[in-house]
Amino acid sequence: QMPAYPYITAIRGGEPTLHPDLPSLLLISHRKSRIVMLETHGRWLLPKNIADHANLIKAIKQYDITVKISFDQMHGLSVEKLKKITDALEDQG
Repeated sequence: QMPAYPYITAIRGGEPTLHPDLPSLLLISHRKSRIVMLETHGRWLLPKNIADHANLIKAIKQYDITVKISFDQMHGLSVEKLKKITDALEDQG
């Protein structure tokens, strides 16, 4: 028998962190799936941007969201910026 809800929900495509209601979408996804993944380029985690995303960080932690960083040529992240992003993820728990 098929489960009533998906086992995994992935929020991705474009840049989901630009959506103004992303914390609410994470809550809904958390309630309806066992695993929720947020795929992002992660630029919002750079030191100059992170303070503007306190509600998003809180939702990610509260709902146990898996954050997947897209690191490829299309996103144009340098290794240095990727290090800052992963450091910020670690610092935020």
